[in-house]
Amino acid sequence: MALRSDLLLFADAANFSLEGKLNLLGEFNLLRTTPGQAAVLVGKLVSRFTASIADVGTPHRFSIRILDGNSALVATSPDSPVNLGPSPIPGVPPRG
Repeated sequence: MALRSDLLLFADAANFSLEGKLNLLGEFNLLRTTPGQAAVLVGKLVSRFTASIADVGTPHRFSIRILDGNSALVATSPDSPVNLGPSPIPGVPPRG
């Protein structure tokens, strides 16, 4: 299995509790705007990655593409590195 994102959403706020629980406030998976209006979004982009043991220590790149309602590219982010360390649970593939 290759590194893949199995969760990607936008939230008003996101954090992890001391127990490792992900807390989300105002989760969105679709954002709509009116053409010609400028929108300033303030929030958190939350992504979870799933990988295999073979992906540990292997450098990967990640970028975000924003599409319009017709799946035409509107914007893209610069590539960002994604580095996985060993899973804290033996035998369970790493997630990040």
